Amino acid sequence: VTSGAFYLGSNGDETGHFRRGDKDTTYLVANENSITVGPAASNLTFAVSSFTGSPAGPIPAAYPKGFNAFYCMKYECSEQQYVDFLLNLDATRSNNRNMAAGIVNGTYPNFTAAAPERALGAASFQDMAAYSDWAGLRPMTELEYEKASRGFNIAPQINENAWGNTTVITSTGVVNPGLDNETVTTGNVNHGNAIGRPLRTGIFANTLSNRVSSGGTYYGIMEMSGNVMEPVITVGNAAGRTFTGQHGDGNLDVDGLTDNTQLTAGSTWGYRGGSYSDGVAILKLSDRFLANRGASIGNNSRAANYGIRCVRTAP
Repeated sequence: VTSGAFYLGSNGDETGHFRRGDKDTTYLVANENSITVGPAASNLTFAVSSFTGSPAGPIPAAYPKGFNAFYCMKYECSEQQYVDFLLNLDATRSNNRNMAAGIVNGTYPNFTAAAPERALGAASFQDMAAYSDWAGLRPMTELEYEKASRGFNIAPQINENAWGNTTVITSTGVVNPGLDNETVTTGNVNHGNAIGRPLRTGIFANTLSNRVSSGGTYYGIMEMSGNVMEPVITVGNAAGRTFTGQHGDGNLDVDGLTDNTQLTAGSTWGYRGGSYSDGVAILKLSDRFLANRGASIGNNSRAANYGIRCVRTAP
C-alpha cells in the first residue's frame, strides 16, 4: 500500500463514519502528523456510540495513519495458515490458541485444517495478536483499513464498499465446497448469510474479473468487505490511540499470548468491513459500527465471523 494522501469517510450515512470536524464531509489525511479531534474545520471527528467509541484525541503522530507505505496481507488468514502457526508452537501455547473443532481438527501435534483454503473464522483478538506477533507482523489500524481499500488521492464514492462503489452482488451457489477450487455461481461479496460460512480466500478473482467483480480494493486486496471481519486498532478509545505500530518479534508468552504490551494494555481494537453474516450496511468501507467492539466483549471473545489479517510497516 503506497504512501500518499487519502480520504476518510465518503459523505455517506455509514454508522460512526469519520468526518471533518466542522461539517459532515470527508477528511483528508495529508501526512503522518498528529491529528486533532474536535469541531474545527481542520479536525477529525465522528459520532459517539458504545461500538464506535468516543471522538477524543489527539491521535498521536506515532499512531499509523496510512499515509506512510505499509504491506498488507492480500488475503485473509486461511485455516491452513493458522494450523501451520499452531504446529510451530509447543503443546500448551498451541492448545490455548486452538479455537474450535470444525476449523482445527485433531489433537496436538496432529492438527489439520477442516477446509485449508477457507478464510479462518472464530479468531479472538488474542488469537490475531499472537499470530501477528509470531509472524513478525502487526494489526492494521482502522485508518490504514480505509487507505488500503480506497487508495491514495481517490475521491470517495458515497457509501462505497471496498471495491470502490455500491454494486453488491450477493454470492450464491457454492461449487466444490471446501476445496482449493471452491467457487460460487455468482457474486462479488459473501454477506447476508446467503452462504452461511466463510468462503475460500480470493474466491471472486479470476482471469476475467475486474475490481468490482473480484471484490478487490484499489491495491488488489481481497475480501476487505464481507467474508470474515477485519480486526483493526481503533481510534475510538485511549488505549487504541497509544498504538505505535510495533511489529511482532516472533516470541509469545508461556500461555501463547502476545508479549507486545501495546496489544495487551486494554481493549485496543474493533472490526471493519463486515462478514458473511452481516447486511449491506456494515460492508460499507467507512462504516464504523464495530470499530470499538473490543471495549464491550474483551480480548478473548471468539465468534464465527471474526477473522485475521495483518500488516507490516514498509521500511
